[in-house]
Amino acid sequence: MLRLPYSGEPMKILSIDYGVSTGLALCSLEGSDLIKLYLGTINSAALFKSSYPVPEDCECIVLEQAPFGAAWSTSVIFHTLFADLQKSGFVLSDTLQEKGIVLVAPSQWKPFVKRQNLDLRSWSPKTKHERDAMCMLWYAVSMQNKKEKYVFK
Repeated sequence: MLRLPYSGEPMKILSIDYGVSTGLALCSLEGSDLIKLYLGTINSAALFKSSYPVPEDCECIVLEQAPFGAAWSTSVIFHTLFADLQKSGFVLSDTLQEKGIVLVAPSQWKPFVKRQNLDLRSWSPKTKHERDAMCMLWYAVSMQNKKEKYVFK
């Protein structure tokens, strides 16, 4: 579980819902607002590395842990992406911090987010992967400070 609330200073956070199609959500966390900087879907694994916002564009990355029993291809994508992020100087973290990779398990974020009835309309997600990236982002931020009500702007 995530610990220690972030400092409250604006922070750029990238959330990645990887797979055959990859959803990306990049925000600036400013107080309780998740301000949209980028939202998109990459439909080809070959385009992934050249298309996603580069790690220099963000302070922290939220990444879904490969689910237990994940298909071989899903597991390979996760481990390749995780290794690439580490080569870029990011480290595994349980907090939103500079150069941190926060892993969220599907078994944690999916049931929690489902109960919240989030309003994602302001970012206009077009695909399931974009919605999932947004939900993982919201979950990771919400676990930092459970008393705060975070909203997409």
